[in-house]
Amino acid sequence: DLLVTDLEYLGRLSYISESTRAWIESRMYELREKANIYEHKMGELLISKNIDFIHQAPFVFRPKTIYFADFYLPKHRIVIEVDGTYHDSRSMLRKDFERDNNFKSVGIRVIRVNNLETGDLKMLALRLSEHIREFRP
Repeated sequence: DLLVTDLEYLGRLSYISESTRAWIESRMYELREKANIYEHKMGELLISKNIDFIHQAPFVFRPKTIYFADFYLPKHRIVIEVDGTYHDSRSMLRKDFERDNNFKSVGIRVIRVNNLETGDLKMLALRLSEHIREFRP
């Protein structure tokens, strides 16, 4: 079922060259295989709430600007990014700001969660409840 969703999602990239599309698909699955424990915890939380998502969903904003969202919730038009400490550097903060603005420009909200927040799933669920109704009590 998830595979069909992935293929349907990737199908929307039909305007991109076949080689780029193949690279995107390959990279998406590679990133999934490299997912850390914090991403696994977030995925388990979303699954526990029966929320449909695409892990490492590709987004193409310009031919050379391709992002892979940690979690994309299509029904909610929300991206959840699970950020490690390397996101605290000045250069990453700039890149994340630009990335978030690109998502915002197409009507997608970005929720950034740091790795430590995935350690307390009740607090994380409470935080996500502000944006996602399935988390509301």
